[in-house]
Amino acid sequence: MRTTSTLTELQRLEDALKSGDICEAEFTTRRQAIKEAVEDAVALDEDVPADTASPHEFPCAARMACLIVALLILATLIGAWLLRDLLLALTLSVTGLAALTVRAFKRLGE
Repeated sequence: MRTTSTLTELQRLEDALKSGDICEAEFTTRRQAIKEAVEDAVALDEDVPADTASPHEFPCAARMACLIVALLILATLIGAWLLRDLLLALTLSVTGLAALTVRAFKRLGE
C-alpha cells in the first residue's frame, strides 16, 4: 500500500468515525488492518504534540552567536571608554567573551 493511499484511507476512516458511520470498535479494527498492510510501519505516539517552532524563529545556537557578537561589541565599546585604549579594550573583551563562549557551548552540549 502506498503512503498517500494509506494516509487517504486513514483520513476517510477518521471522517467516517466522526460522522458516526462506523463505531469505535470497527474503527479500531479497520485501522489496525491498514497498519498491518503497511510494511515496516512505525507506531507513533499520538499524545506527543508536533513540533510547534516557528520557521522564522532562530535556533538556540544562532541566538547564542548573535548574543555573543553583541556582547563583544558592547564590551569593546565600554572597555575603550573606560581604558581610553581601543586595542587593550578589544583584547580584554575578546578574551573574556571567548571564555564565556567556550563555557556556554560546553553547557549546551550537556
